[in-house]
Amino acid sequence: MEAERPKIRNLLKSFARKRIRAADRESEVALEIDTSEYAGTPVIWSWRRFKKCHLYPTIRQEKRQNPRPPTQDELQQAKDKASGFRKFTNGKVILRDTTNGGEVIAVIEFTPLDELSPEEKNDVSLWVTNLSI
Repeated sequence: MEAERPKIRNLLKSFARKRIRAADRESEVALEIDTSEYAGTPVIWSWRRFKKCHLYPTIRQEKRQNPRPPTQDELQQAKDKASGFRKFTNGKVILRDTTNGGEVIAVIEFTPLDELSPEEKNDVSLWVTNLSI
């Protein structure tokens, strides 16, 4: 027997459902953040559940000195864990939490470094320096 193909009506319903859900997502976010600056540009929606993940083992301070850097084995283990992550490299990304009622976690916008002003480059370098400590 030949497997039944889905009826056209069911397909149209599923497409309509997807459009309605996308419109709902945009209207919910419009209440939480100002989306006027995103008009006309594609936005990547990402629904993620929070999972605690430690890429590096805890490295304790020894004798009040700076903690040691990770070893090559620890770096390789972190790379192996991170290889399964979805990487965003361009565009505008809105992350929403599936476990907390669809709350917006982050709005990320990628900007090429050559488009930054000198003041913005200084701000970025300050953030990167503080993150790496």
